[in-house]
Amino acid sequence: CVQSIVARGNSLFVLDPASPKMEGVMGEAKLYEFDLSTNDLKRTYTIGHAVAPKKSYLNDFRIDDHRGKVYITDSGLGGIVVLDLESGTSRRVLDRHASTKSENVTLLVDGKPFLMRGRSPKVHSDGIALEKDGQYLYYHALTGYQLYRVPAAALNDSHLSDSALASKVEPLGITPAPDGMIFDQRGNLYMADLERNAVAFRTPEGRMKILVEDERIEWASALSLDP
Repeated sequence: CVQSIVARGNSLFVLDPASPKMEGVMGEAKLYEFDLSTNDLKRTYTIGHAVAPKKSYLNDFRIDDHRGKVYITDSGLGGIVVLDLESGTSRRVLDRHASTKSENVTLLVDGKPFLMRGRSPKVHSDGIALEKDGQYLYYHALTGYQLYRVPAAALNDSHLSDSALASKVEPLGITPAPDGMIFDQRGNLYMADLERNAVAFRTPEGRMKILVEDERIEWASALSLDP
């Protein structure tokens, strides 16, 4: 049940939320690391039910090379998972905070209401992006328009209480409803704009612009940068 992949150095990281059709975790969620030279599986990181419960859906992730961590959004329940690449341990944060939750909106995709099983879904924290210098992690619900960020140092401080970590979260204003997000080297944050069949970007100054808009761009999701 592969949801997202990231190539990093000589490794390919593959995220399995273990929830086919988003109908509930079967077994346990996992992050796999493959060696791109040999195609061999190097390591499997298991994310247990305490961190990825039955109704979770681990969605997208970013790798923090500075701290040896992986940050993963949970779209099923709302929250962020912090996985330590050395120890293999993981923990769940901001899962009670409004920033990781869906807003009460119905998206219009191709001019029609976005429905799942006949209902307007609540898809929680989804798009995620890490600044080039690793200072801030940005994230966004799929069904929502508010962008948030939190200091990576705070995410990694396991001594912070829930309320103390929540106080570090910053709302950054209204943006398109995105599935995927990614930073470029200049600090522009690219976002898949589902409602406009477009890719938009947020400048370092906070202005929103459209990079490309075309009816052939149907549900842009994961974004990558060509060197």
